[in-house]
Amino acid sequence: MAKSKLEKELENLTKEQLIEQITDLYNSFKVVQEYYSIFLNPASGTKIQVEYKKIIIKEFNHEKGSSKLRFSVAKQAIADFNKLISSPELVADLMLTLAERACKCGNAYCSSENYELINSQYIRSTYINFDLALKYIKKENLLQDFKQRIEKLLVDNENSGYCMFHDMPKLFDNYFGIGGNDN
Repeated sequence: MAKSKLEKELENLTKEQLIEQITDLYNSFKVVQEYYSIFLNPASGTKIQVEYKKIIIKEFNHEKGSSKLRFSVAKQAIADFNKLISSPELVADLMLTLAERACKCGNAYCSSENYELINSQYIRSTYINFDLALKYIKKENLLQDFKQRIEKLLVDNENSGYCMFHDMPKLFDNYFGIGGNDN
């Protein structure tokens, strides 16, 4: 159904019918509950973000053997959250969480018997997601908010056996200049 047709149909409903429709949607769909939670109380965005961060952490939990290491699930969580809330800071936080967790898992599995879990596709995906986070942070002019965290990620991974981690500081410099002072 086209948006214009929906609007026309909704205009024919009474206030009580509209309330009933919205209440039914609220009761049926978690995403609608989250949307109205944020709409009615913008401060709840941080609370809801915690739930989306848990999805990423669960996928990339280097401390448990149950990590699934699915970038698609983590990226979908970020995309879903971004549709719900327009907070560049919270979205950037989720994006960096994915990069941090993927790096930690890469390093943890590299030094364990689960080495085979980390392949070239995993390394590329980690690098690409770090690149996406930096690009977003640059676009939203958030470097000062995240600079220390990015630098910590780079330092924590500089001695990794993966060449991808050695390229990450170059990527940072490409976006923000030497030392990240470009912002």
